[in-house]
Amino acid sequence: MPARSCLLSGQFSRTCQGFLGNYSKKLPDGTSTMPEYPEEERRFLLDPTMPEQLKAVGYETTLIGKWHVQPSPPQVRQGEVASIIDVMPTVLDLAGGHTPASVQGHSLAPALLAEGDGPDHAIIETTRGEIGLRTPGHLCGLQLDEDRRKITDAGGCLYDLEADPYQMTNLMETGDSADVAAVLGDRLRAWHEATTIRDAPDLPEAR
Repeated sequence: MPARSCLLSGQFSRTCQGFLGNYSKKLPDGTSTMPEYPEEERRFLLDPTMPEQLKAVGYETTLIGKWHVQPSPPQVRQGEVASIIDVMPTVLDLAGGHTPASVQGHSLAPALLAEGDGPDHAIIETTRGEIGLRTPGHLCGLQLDEDRRKITDAGGCLYDLEADPYQMTNLMETGDSADVAAVLGDRLRAWHEATTIRDAPDLPEAR
């Protein structure tokens, strides 16, 4: 799952490659341990993961869950943005762990602790070949070709998230806010060119 890979690695899905076993070790009494990751399985994962970095500083407890919230709960800070790849560096920063050089996200700890500002934008990747750049006020999107290597001329979008929070009016189609579309589009193209796809190594078949 791309989103889970991003969460575990702190990387964009286009650069996160590898394979991590996901099975439990059976004990003699019939019970199971938490998932084990033997070296022969772990070797296909190219970069350190958040659980491994937490384990290195003494953490042993696993907590996994989902939080389903309303569209705009009062505790959401609407004026800031963050990405799923920011979770790993943030958790490691707060836990006193080491953030590997492979991590592409940014720690949100300064913003959470009111000691600094958070990122001014977040990059979005989709399984349909779309990429996007979201700021507190706008969302700009571009379409990639079938190989996910080049940006096409079709399928672009720009939404004013303050005036149009449900993203009903594509400003690229109406021609409004052309200056904003140009600035955000250039930033998104620059990210796409700088963050090249890392081709996957030879991986074992999934179990």
